[in-house]
Amino acid sequence: MENSNEGPMIRGYRSILGQKITTVTCSAPAFDLRLEFANQHTLLVHCSSIGKAYEECYTFGAPLGYYRVRLDGELDFEARD
Repeated sequence: MENSNEGPMIRGYRSILGQKITTVTCSAPAFDLRLEFANQHTLLVHCSSIGKAYEECYTFGAPLGYYRVRLDGELDFEARD
């Protein structure tokens, strides 16, 4: 997908920028992440290890700490100090 300044990725990003997240879903086995926004838009993050030499798919922070989703289907948690 094109990533130019006015390409579809940037237009999609702008449609969720500043929007309130209403629902977060992260489910096994792959821990794909689904974020739903107040404006009815959805962002999906799919975990895939095809052609990648690293182990982490994504990380996100929450009030209690940080979650790390690995490509092997493991979910790690690190508490905030």
